[in-house]
Amino acid sequence: MKKTGPLITSMLVPMKGDYTINWDEYKQLLNNQLACGISDVLVFDPLNWDSQAFSESERLEIIDFTIKNFRGCSRDHVIVGSAINSTMMPCDEAEMIKKTGADAIMVGMLPLTSIEMMSHFHTMADVMPVIIGNSIDEIGTLRKIVEHPNIIGIRTAPTSPEYIKKVIADIAEPIREQGRVFHVFGNDDNLIISSREAGADGTVSLTANLVPDLIFGITKVDIKFAQIAAKELSKLIETATYQSDASVAIRSMMESVGMIGSSASKMSGKFPLPKEIKNAIGPNAESMIVFRNSLMYSHLIKQRESR
Repeated sequence: MKKTGPLITSMLVPMKGDYTINWDEYKQLLNNQLACGISDVLVFDPLNWDSQAFSESERLEIIDFTIKNFRGCSRDHVIVGSAINSTMMPCDEAEMIKKTGADAIMVGMLPLTSIEMMSHFHTMADVMPVIIGNSIDEIGTLRKIVEHPNIIGIRTAPTSPEYIKKVIADIAEPIREQGRVFHVFGNDDNLIISSREAGADGTVSLTANLVPDLIFGITKVDIKFAQIAAKELSKLIETATYQSDASVAIRSMMESVGMIGSSASKMSGKFPLPKEIKNAIGPNAESMIVFRNSLMYSHLIKQRESR
Protein backbone atom coordinates (compact mmCIF):
# COMPACT_ATOMS: atom_id res chain seq x y z
CA MET A 1 0.00 0.00 0.00
CA LYS A 2 1.38 3.38 -1.03
CA LYS A 3 1.38 6.51 1.12
CA THR A 4 -2.09 7.60 2.17
CA GLY A 5 -3.54 11.08 1.98
CA PRO A 6 -3.87 13.40 4.98
CA LEU A 7 -7.43 12.26 5.68
CA ILE A 8 -8.99 8.83 6.14
CA THR A 9 -12.77 9.05 6.44
CA SER A 10 -14.29 6.51 8.81
CA MET A 11 -17.40 5.78 6.74
CA LEU A 12 -20.88 5.40 8.13
CA VAL A 13 -23.23 3.11 6.21
CA PRO A 14 -26.80 4.49 5.86
CA MET A 15 -29.67 2.17 6.73
CA LYS A 16 -33.32 2.13 5.67
CA GLY A 17 -36.23 1.93 8.08
CA ASP A 18 -36.27 -1.85 7.74
CA TYR A 19 -32.56 -2.00 8.70
CA THR A 20 -31.40 -2.93 5.22
CA ILE A 21 -28.53 -1.00 3.65
CA ASN A 22 -29.41 2.13 1.69
CA TRP A 23 -26.99 1.68 -1.21
CA ASP A 24 -28.00 4.87 -3.02
CA GLU A 25 -27.26 7.04 0.00
CA TYR A 26 -24.02 5.21 0.69
CA LYS A 27 -22.88 5.74 -2.89
CA GLN A 28 -23.61 9.46 -2.54
CA LEU A 29 -21.52 9.62 0.64
CA LEU A 30 -18.62 7.97 -1.21
CA ASN A 31 -19.07 10.39 -4.11
CA ASN A 32 -18.89 13.29 -1.63
CA GLN A 33 -15.49 12.03 -0.50
CA LEU A 34 -14.19 11.72 -4.05
CA ALA A 35 -15.51 15.16 -5.01
CA CYS A 36 -13.38 16.70 -2.26
CA GLY A 37 -10.22 14.89 -3.36
CA ILE A 38 -10.23 12.47 -0.42
CA SER A 39 -8.40 9.32 -1.42
CA ASP A 40 -8.73 7.05 1.63
CA VAL A 41 -11.75 5.57 3.40
CA LEU A 42 -12.12 3.17 6.30
CA VAL A 43 -15.11 0.85 6.48
CA PHE A 44 -16.09 -0.88 9.74
CA ASP A 45 -13.99 1.31 12.01
CA PRO A 46 -13.05 -0.99 14.91
CA LEU A 47 -13.63 1.87 17.37
CA ASN A 48 -17.25 2.48 16.28
CA TRP A 49 -20.28 0.37 17.14
CA ASP A 50 -21.14 0.30 13.41
CA SER A 51 -18.37 -2.24 12.91
CA GLN A 52 -20.42 -4.79 14.85
CA ALA A 53 -23.80 -4.02 13.26
CA PHE A 54 -23.55 -6.19 10.14
CA SER A 55 -23.49 -9.89 9.35
CA GLU A 56 -20.51 -11.42 7.57
CA SER A 57 -22.36 -11.47 4.24
CA GLU A 58 -23.34 -7.81 4.66
CA ARG A 59 -19.76 -6.90 5.53
CA LEU A 60 -18.53 -8.51 2.33
CA GLU A 61 -21.21 -6.73 0.29
CA ILE A 62 -20.30 -3.36 1.78
CA ILE A 63 -16.56 -3.86 1.23
CA ASP A 64 -17.13 -4.92 -2.38
CA PHE A 65 -19.49 -1.99 -3.01
CA THR A 66 -17.02 0.47 -1.48
CA ILE A 67 -14.14 -0.78 -3.61
CA LYS A 68 -16.18 -0.67 -6.82
CA ASN A 69 -17.60 2.81 -6.18
CA PHE A 70 -14.68 4.55 -4.51
CA ARG A 71 -11.47 3.29 -6.00
CA GLY A 72 -11.16 5.37 -9.15
CA CYS A 73 -7.38 5.38 -9.49
CA SER A 74 -4.24 3.92 -7.96
CA ARG A 75 -4.08 6.57 -5.24
CA ASP A 76 -7.49 5.65 -3.80
CA HIS A 77 -7.33 3.25 -0.84
CA VAL A 78 -10.02 1.23 0.90
CA ILE A 79 -9.08 0.15 4.43
CA VAL A 80 -11.22 -2.36 6.32
CA GLY A 81 -11.51 -2.44 10.09
CA SER A 82 -11.37 -5.54 12.23
CA ALA A 83 -12.49 -5.59 15.86
CA ILE A 84 -11.97 -9.31 16.47
CA ASN A 85 -10.06 -9.85 19.70
CA SER A 86 -9.88 -13.63 19.75
CA THR A 87 -6.42 -14.88 18.80
CA MET A 88 -8.16 -17.95 17.37
CA MET A 89 -9.64 -16.07 14.38
CA PRO A 90 -7.34 -13.31 13.10
CA CYS A 91 -5.99 -15.27 10.15
CA ASP A 92 -9.49 -16.14 8.90
CA GLU A 93 -10.57 -12.51 9.22
CA ALA A 94 -7.53 -11.22 7.34
CA GLU A 95 -7.88 -13.83 4.59
CA MET A 96 -11.53 -12.87 4.09
CA ILE A 97 -10.67 -9.17 3.82
CA LYS A 98 -7.72 -9.77 1.51
CA LYS A 99 -9.94 -11.64 -0.96
CA THR A 100 -12.13 -8.54 -1.34
CA GLY A 101 -9.22 -6.58 -2.77
CA ALA A 102 -8.99 -4.11 0.14
CA ASP A 103 -5.67 -2.30 0.50
CA ALA A 104 -5.13 -2.73 4.24
CA ILE A 105 -6.77 -3.78 7.47
CA MET A 106 -7.04 -1.61 10.57
CA VAL A 107 -6.97 -3.80 13.67
CA GLY A 108 -8.43 -2.63 16.95
CA MET A 109 -8.01 -4.64 20.13
CA LEU A 110 -9.09 -4.84 23.72
CA PRO A 111 -6.25 -4.86 26.27
CA LEU A 112 -4.20 -8.04 26.01
CA THR A 113 -0.73 -9.04 27.14
CA SER A 114 2.19 -7.87 25.00
CA ILE A 115 2.77 -11.41 23.74
CA GLU A 116 -0.89 -11.84 22.76
CA MET A 117 -0.94 -8.48 20.96
CA MET A 118 2.23 -9.26 19.04
CA SER A 119 0.87 -12.66 18.00
CA HIS A 120 -2.44 -11.15 16.91
CA PHE A 121 -0.98 -8.33 14.82
CA HIS A 122 1.74 -10.49 13.29
CA THR A 123 -0.74 -13.21 12.31
CA MET A 124 -2.84 -10.69 10.42
CA ALA A 125 0.20 -8.94 8.93
CA ASP A 126 1.33 -12.28 7.50
CA VAL A 127 -1.73 -12.02 5.24
CA MET A 128 -2.01 -8.31 4.30
CA PRO A 129 -0.88 -4.79 5.34
CA VAL A 130 -2.00 -3.83 8.86
CA ILE A 131 -2.61 -0.46 10.53
CA ILE A 132 -2.78 -0.65 14.32
CA GLY A 133 -6.18 0.77 15.23
CA ASN A 134 -5.54 2.24 18.66
CA SER A 135 -2.72 3.53 20.84
CA ILE A 136 -0.40 1.08 22.59
CA ASP A 137 0.97 2.83 25.67
CA GLU A 138 4.02 0.65 26.16
CA ILE A 139 6.47 1.85 23.51
CA GLY A 140 8.65 -1.23 24.00
CA THR A 141 5.71 -3.48 23.12
CA LEU A 142 4.82 -1.31 20.13
CA ARG A 143 8.42 -1.45 18.91
CA LYS A 144 8.29 -5.27 18.90
CA ILE A 145 4.92 -5.34 17.15
CA VAL A 146 6.03 -3.07 14.29
CA GLU A 147 9.08 -5.20 13.56
CA HIS A 148 6.80 -7.03 11.14
CA PRO A 149 7.39 -5.37 7.73
CA ASN A 150 3.71 -5.55 6.80
CA ILE A 151 2.61 -3.36 9.72
CA ILE A 152 2.44 0.02 8.02
CA GLY A 153 1.08 2.44 10.59
CA ILE A 154 -0.80 3.26 13.76
CA ARG A 155 -3.83 5.34 14.62
CA THR A 156 -3.25 7.14 17.91
CA ALA A 157 -6.55 6.70 19.71
CA PRO A 158 -7.02 8.32 22.09
CA THR A 159 -5.10 11.11 20.35
CA SER A 160 -2.42 13.02 22.22
CA PRO A 161 0.13 15.32 20.55
CA GLU A 162 2.74 14.16 23.07
CA TYR A 163 2.09 10.51 22.20
CA ILE A 164 2.22 11.27 18.48
CA LYS A 165 5.62 12.95 18.88
CA LYS A 166 6.93 9.99 20.88
CA VAL A 167 5.70 7.43 18.34
CA ILE A 168 7.22 9.41 15.48
CA ALA A 169 10.59 9.78 17.24
CA ASP A 170 10.86 6.27 18.72
CA ILE A 171 8.99 4.17 16.16
CA ALA A 172 8.23 5.86 12.83
CA GLU A 173 11.53 7.59 12.10
CA PRO A 174 13.72 4.48 12.73
CA ILE A 175 11.40 2.44 10.50
CA ARG A 176 11.49 5.05 7.74
CA GLU A 177 15.27 5.12 7.89
CA GLN A 178 15.11 1.45 6.88
CA GLY A 179 13.17 2.44 3.75
CA ARG A 180 9.81 1.18 5.03
CA VAL A 181 6.51 3.05 4.94
CA PHE A 182 5.01 3.82 8.34
CA HIS A 183 2.06 6.17 8.92
CA VAL A 184 1.08 7.89 12.15
CA PHE A 185 -2.53 9.10 12.28
CA GLY A 186 -4.50 11.19 14.73
CA ASN A 187 -8.11 10.33 15.51
CA ASP A 188 -9.76 13.30 17.24
CA ASP A 189 -11.50 15.83 14.97
CA ASN A 190 -10.99 18.47 17.66
CA LEU A 191 -7.23 17.86 17.59
CA ILE A 192 -6.49 17.87 13.85
CA ILE A 193 -4.36 21.01 14.12
CA SER A 194 -2.49 19.72 17.18
CA SER A 195 -1.90 16.39 15.43
CA ARG A 196 -0.54 18.16 12.34
CA GLU A 197 1.77 20.31 14.43
CA ALA A 198 2.99 17.19 16.26
CA GLY A 199 3.99 15.66 12.91
CA ALA A 200 1.15 13.21 12.23
CA ASP A 201 0.73 12.10 8.62
CA GLY A 202 -3.01 12.62 8.78
CA THR A 203 -6.15 11.91 10.74
CA VAL A 204 -8.98 9.36 10.80
CA SER A 205 -12.22 11.34 10.85
CA LEU A 206 -15.82 10.38 11.49
CA THR A 207 -17.07 13.94 11.05
CA ALA A 208 -15.83 13.86 7.44
CA ASN A 209 -19.02 11.94 6.61
CA LEU A 210 -20.93 15.13 7.40
CA VAL A 211 -18.54 17.85 6.16
CA PRO A 212 -15.83 16.15 4.08
CA ASP A 213 -14.74 19.40 2.41
CA LEU A 214 -14.23 21.18 5.73
CA ILE A 215 -12.24 18.33 7.31
CA PHE A 216 -10.15 17.81 4.18
CA GLY A 217 -9.39 21.51 4.05
CA ILE A 218 -8.22 21.55 7.66
CA THR A 219 -5.82 18.68 6.96
CA LYS A 220 -4.44 20.25 3.78
CA VAL A 221 -4.30 24.05 3.84
CA ASP A 222 -1.75 26.28 5.53
CA ILE A 223 -1.93 25.99 9.32
CA LYS A 224 -3.02 29.64 9.68
CA PHE A 225 -6.11 29.09 7.55
CA ALA A 226 -6.68 25.62 8.99
CA GLN A 227 -6.95 27.13 12.47
CA ILE A 228 -9.75 29.42 11.27
CA ALA A 229 -11.62 26.49 9.77
CA ALA A 230 -11.02 24.39 12.90
CA LYS A 231 -12.90 26.96 14.99
CA GLU A 232 -15.87 26.45 12.67
CA LEU A 233 -15.56 22.69 13.07
CA SER A 234 -15.48 22.95 16.86
CA LYS A 235 -18.98 24.49 16.80
CA LEU A 236 -20.22 21.51 14.87
CA ILE A 237 -18.58 18.96 17.15
CA GLU A 238 -19.95 20.75 20.18
CA THR A 239 -23.48 19.92 19.05
CA ALA A 240 -22.63 16.23 19.36
CA THR A 241 -21.88 16.34 23.07
CA TYR A 242 -25.34 15.14 24.02
CA GLN A 243 -24.51 11.75 22.51
CA SER A 244 -22.21 9.22 24.19
CA ASP A 245 -21.17 7.56 20.92
CA ALA A 246 -19.64 9.70 18.17
CA SER A 247 -21.00 7.57 15.33
CA VAL A 248 -24.53 7.91 16.72
CA ALA A 249 -24.09 11.68 17.00
CA ILE A 250 -22.77 12.15 13.45
CA ARG A 251 -25.44 9.86 12.02
CA SER A 252 -28.09 11.90 13.85
CA MET A 253 -26.69 15.14 12.43
CA MET A 254 -26.62 13.71 8.92
CA GLU A 255 -30.28 12.78 9.25
CA SER A 256 -31.11 16.24 10.65
CA VAL A 257 -29.69 18.06 7.63
CA GLY A 258 -31.05 15.58 5.11
CA MET A 259 -27.88 13.80 3.99
CA ILE A 260 -29.34 10.42 4.90
CA GLY A 261 -32.81 9.26 5.85
CA SER A 262 -36.22 10.11 4.46
CA SER A 263 -35.33 13.73 3.62
CA ALA A 264 -32.03 12.99 1.88
CA SER A 265 -33.31 13.67 -1.63
CA LYS A 266 -34.76 17.05 -0.57
CA MET A 267 -31.46 18.63 0.40
CA SER A 268 -29.94 20.26 -2.66
CA GLY A 269 -28.86 23.75 -1.53
CA LYS A 270 -25.30 25.07 -1.91
CA PHE A 271 -23.46 26.92 0.81
CA PRO A 272 -20.29 28.96 0.24
CA LEU A 273 -16.91 27.61 1.27
CA PRO A 274 -14.10 29.76 2.68
CA LYS A 275 -11.76 30.70 -0.19
CA GLU A 276 -8.72 28.92 1.28
CA ILE A 277 -10.68 25.69 1.82
CA LYS A 278 -12.14 25.91 -1.70
CA ASN A 279 -8.64 26.27 -3.17
CA ALA A 280 -7.42 23.24 -1.22
CA ILE A 281 -10.29 21.08 -2.44
CA GLY A 282 -10.00 22.07 -6.09
CA PRO A 283 -12.40 22.54 -9.01
CA ASN A 284 -15.11 20.24 -7.63
CA ALA A 285 -15.65 22.35 -4.52
CA GLU A 286 -18.70 24.24 -5.77
CA SER A 287 -20.49 21.02 -6.70
CA MET A 288 -20.35 19.80 -3.11
CA ILE A 289 -23.42 20.03 -0.90
CA VAL A 290 -21.99 21.38 2.33
CA PHE A 291 -23.89 21.84 5.56
CA ARG A 292 -21.94 24.45 7.42
CA ASN A 293 -23.91 27.69 7.61
CA SER A 294 -25.47 29.42 10.61
CA LEU A 295 -28.86 27.90 9.87
CA MET A 296 -27.40 24.42 10.18
CA TYR A 297 -25.75 25.16 13.52
CA SER A 298 -28.88 26.84 14.80
CA HIS A 299 -31.01 23.84 13.84
CA LEU A 300 -28.65 21.29 15.37
CA ILE A 301 -28.16 23.25 18.58
CA LYS A 302 -31.93 23.70 19.02
CA GLN A 303 -32.35 19.97 18.44
CA ARG A 304 -29.82 19.22 21.17
CA GLU A 305 -31.41 21.65 23.63
CA SER A 306 -34.85 20.13 23.08
CA ARG A 307 -33.67 16.67 24.17
